[in-house]
Amino acid sequence: MGVLLEYAWEQEEESLPREIYVASSPARQKTVSPNFVSIGLIGAGNFAQGTLLPAIKATKAARLHTVVTASGLSAKSVAQRFGFQAAASDPSAIFEAPDIQAVVIATRHDSHAELVQQALRAGKHVFVEKPLAIHSEELREIGETYREVAQRSRGRPPILMVGFNRRFAPATQAVKDFFAACTEPLAIHIRVNAGYLPPDHWLHDPEVGGGRILGEGCHFVDLLMYLAGVEPVEVYAQALPDDSRYRQDNVAVQIRFANGAIGTLHYLANGDKRLGKERIEVFGGGAVAVIDDFRRVTLSRGGKVRRIGRWWSRQDKGHQAELAAFLEAVRSGGPSPIPSDQAVLSTLTTFKVLESLQQGRPVQIRVFTAEAAESAEGFSLDETQRIQRSRR
Repeated sequence: MGVLLEYAWEQEEESLPREIYVASSPARQKTVSPNFVSIGLIGAGNFAQGTLLPAIKATKAARLHTVVTASGLSAKSVAQRFGFQAAASDPSAIFEAPDIQAVVIATRHDSHAELVQQALRAGKHVFVEKPLAIHSEELREIGETYREVAQRSRGRPPILMVGFNRRFAPATQAVKDFFAACTEPLAIHIRVNAGYLPPDHWLHDPEVGGGRILGEGCHFVDLLMYLAGVEPVEVYAQALPDDSRYRQDNVAVQIRFANGAIGTLHYLANGDKRLGKERIEVFGGGAVAVIDDFRRVTLSRGGKVRRIGRWWSRQDKGHQAELAAFLEAVRSGGPSPIPSDQAVLSTLTTFKVLESLQQGRPVQIRVFTAEAAESAEGFSLDETQRIQRSRR
């Protein structure tokens, strides 16, 4: 004897309205306070709920308008938990809302590029978690969309910012300040004890996660760029044999910069999690700086050593400062805290890491300029903008 139990979940999900109001008052607020930025969130997984939303709320600068997830029921749950006005299962509920100023995209990697373009076309400011794209053609399409939108914006294009949060970490800022007067090229080394992921993890899927180097390694490529202060010109990457255990996630990368600086990245999955994940060392001008897992900073110059923080200090990778800077730029009409060209260049450089791994040789990187935008490889988001060489 068998018993068949049938559930109506699929039917219930399909019958949900596109948008559900969950605020105490169902009436939509038509006006936007100049003191707050009204945002819509697309994607509300573990990272969004555990990191992004707490950081956004801590800024006290945002009004949580609409959250969108693939499931309207899960969106409603997140909305009630964090105080969104509405929940939806269709991103157009955000794109078509005139009182939403900015979109935060925290979906899986393969959807980032398309959602970024839809948000830009809707006239929204965009904060997208890394990576910006998982294919070079997507990167080019984003650039074309941005230029089209910028041309219609009468000198005030929307902000497009990628979540490269480590730039904003207090430890990173301390190191930037420490080397601010250094005029010689820096030598920078980043070691990432990333930890093992099983081969079937979604991040390894090139069509969904893009692989670990693109999906997470882009953070450290961007950090090398930021600390060097100039654009990269060449990448050479090598990897340990994968065998059947790894998926091209034990990689050594060397990046040469326009002023002669050298950045090296060791991204490793074959270590022990007991050791801290991230260590950054910077050498130059008779000085050394070390960041230990974004908890402690050691600064050494002229035989004198200064330490900031302790091993047991709270880890701060810059998420709240990053989002506070984004929201302030939207509110005030200021420039993007990370210039769009730099975010795109970081992404392209990460693509070049993969290209170097595939070809087994150094790969050149062409600087984005308006003139290069028409070439097969060149790219520019804003034809009036150049790669900023100044230190932030």
